[in-house]
Amino acid sequence: MLGVLCEPICWPAAPESACEHHFCRLCTFKVLKFADASFYEPATGKLPGPSSCPICRAPARDGAQWMSANELEMDESFSRRVLDAHGPEHEEQARVHAAELDLLISRDAALPRIVAPIVAELAAPIVAPRGKQIELTLRTPEQLVSLAKALANQTTQQRFGLLIKGQNWGYIAGVVSPRLFRPQKKPPTMKEILAQWRFSGRVDKNLKLTLLLIDTFRLDSPLREEVVERAIGMIVNSPEVKPIKMGTLRMASPAPLHFSSVQFSSPPQPAASPPPRSPVSLLDAHEPEHEEQAAAELDLLRSRDAALPIVVPIVADLAAPIVAPRGKQIMLALTTPEQVVSLAAALANPTAQQRFGLLIEGQNWGYLAGVVSPRLPPQKKPPTIKEILVQWRFSGRVDKPLKLTLLLVDTFHLDAEPREEAVEVAVGKIVNSPEVKPIRIGTLRMASPSPSPTTSPSP
Repeated sequence: MLGVLCEPICWPAAPESACEHHFCRLCTFKVLKFADASFYEPATGKLPGPSSCPICRAPARDGAQWMSANELEMDESFSRRVLDAHGPEHEEQARVHAAELDLLISRDAALPRIVAPIVAELAAPIVAPRGKQIELTLRTPEQLVSLAKALANQTTQQRFGLLIKGQNWGYIAGVVSPRLFRPQKKPPTMKEILAQWRFSGRVDKNLKLTLLLIDTFRLDSPLREEVVERAIGMIVNSPEVKPIKMGTLRMASPAPLHFSSVQFSSPPQPAASPPPRSPVSLLDAHEPEHEEQAAAELDLLRSRDAALPIVVPIVADLAAPIVAPRGKQIMLALTTPEQVVSLAAALANPTAQQRFGLLIEGQNWGYLAGVVSPRLPPQKKPPTIKEILVQWRFSGRVDKPLKLTLLLVDTFHLDAEPREEAVEVAVGKIVNSPEVKPIRIGTLRMASPSPSPTTSPSP
């Protein structure tokens, strides 16, 4: 028996496929749009795109993921059969679907875009990328010039793209270390950045970087090539530098709210992610025999959600929210012994990747952050809280406000009130304050999945 397929679309399968399955226009649009890195299967190396038919797994034809809802061609004969069998139900369903389509299209249009260089290609996707730090080595003059162009671009906050090889999506990243140019009164140009690197000897060897993955993106259009000036090529000892690749990158996260005129009486909800590609949700009314699969998938989603919280110190309170926080660098001065000890506790915790919380004053949400500078000296094993504080005391940082450059990794809301953790007298003495008040430890539920360890990708 036919279910109520609203505006039935034949799956836009690749030419070599024999797939003739039909789905609602809304369902087809969702499947085509929302295939992303979360569906990468590391065990098999399976890539997420292109989208595939929810029933037979026939891949969609090239470019189908960019089709608008109106470009999906309705099967007229199939539609007549549905209307004959379920006229009134179809009309009601069509109104519901039209409203949801309008919402999805408006959300998609509101996703922020940046025009940025593609610095390198990665061999494979990364599991749980957002907020993760990776090691990357740049080996070619084109990669060096692309990175210099990104760092000279203040409008994109010095971010750039890492494309997945053979795909039209990837990660937006920023440099954590080394800091690649000295502070200047005005933003440096590409030539100034490259000249500094040449002076420091970085141009003549592979440039090793620690990057932070800020968000995923998909390309809005094919990459365009930008010719490199010969003068720039001379600086990197390669006059004939190939054109660098520039892309219009549409980020996966919705445009942030503007907080300046908003007072929250309750914590803001994390921005809604695109609905996951789910064959079960597409077949719900039409294929009752898939109920067991639906229950299993729901259990999986619940288990993923349960894995989101991390337990870290709350280092400081911020007076007000920050506009467009994810990936932004901020300056913060720690002025109390409790703040200094809280930061040391965070940096001594390798399981949380040395991240910590900044709480919005009077609220139960805030930002997950990490230190960009000053960095701790490298050590063979993770340092203890005491060892970190001794280093800071020896360097004179304990006796004055500890000024930091932080990177905001993600937003969070508290799962419960922060608990207090007493500070040892010995630790207090190191910071010249034996009576240090208890520090606050919070269970933070992040807006994005918690990163998990992974091997470093190669460009």
